[in-house]
Amino acid sequence: MEIEPIIFQIDHPLVKESYNNADNFKVIYKEGHNIEKDLCVIYFSSNELYYPNTELAFKHSILNRNKFEWQNNLFPTAHKHILLRDIQKQWYIEGISNSYNSPEKVAKLLIDLTSNYRVYAIGSSAGGFAALLFGNLINAQRIYSFNAQLNLNITLNKSTPILDPLLYRHLNHPSISKYYLVGSFFKRNIECFYFQSAQSSMDIEQFEACINSDILIKIEFSTSNHGFPFLRHDLSHILKLSSEQLKKLSHKRIHPFVLSVKIHGAVKATLLTLTAIKKRISKKITEKSHSNK
Repeated sequence: MEIEPIIFQIDHPLVKESYNNADNFKVIYKEGHNIEKDLCVIYFSSNELYYPNTELAFKHSILNRNKFEWQNNLFPTAHKHILLRDIQKQWYIEGISNSYNSPEKVAKLLIDLTSNYRVYAIGSSAGGFAALLFGNLINAQRIYSFNAQLNLNITLNKSTPILDPLLYRHLNHPSISKYYLVGSFFKRNIECFYFQSAQSSMDIEQFEACINSDILIKIEFSTSNHGFPFLRHDLSHILKLSSEQLKKLSHKRIHPFVLSVKIHGAVKATLLTLTAIKKRISKKITEKSHSNK
């Protein structure tokens, strides 16, 4: 009898307990002079929520820090903020928890939580996929998606059942696998801003395989970096731009450092960039320490 392998992100007792007993969403309210009381922003964590797929990394990020991506980069003028995470790291196809264990249930939750608000959705990579999916399902006004996967069938071609077990498990279940083609849910009345690393073959391939990609307002950056295609310290600037300003950015390819210089000046941009590099190195060291010995 063949024994199925234990896959950390869906089988480990700590992950199962957190999926079964935690809501895995968080609501924050912000007050202030420039706050738009009618604006709610939804943030979707990516598959870098914890890394690597080990008990130590999971404990560090989820159990000890209660990590939600974006909680340190909230939209500057929004009143209500809803942060979600998929601790199984499977593109939210089994939702976020036992209580909200399907895209339909997550969408219903978000509709309830955003009642009487204008809604924006935000995410990068797998979180960007979720922002596009749920943003369209709940009729958000605007979506910010950074290097999202747009066709999970392409992702499967380069993956394994150990890395993405639920994608493989549900491949022949049309009620779930229909979500793999997120472009089939795009609506033309929703502003979908897609920020792409124009030198990343993975992200180019995803865009080219996307259904209804013409609906996306693509803003290209001269980088091969997956995730954020520009320096993270410039994110607040991007989020403050109006719809018209964002559309103007879609007419040209932008270099991340040039953008930073325009925002901060050369000296500050250089210092911020060096700081970002140090943080990245520190993160890699932490991730290595969380790897299995």
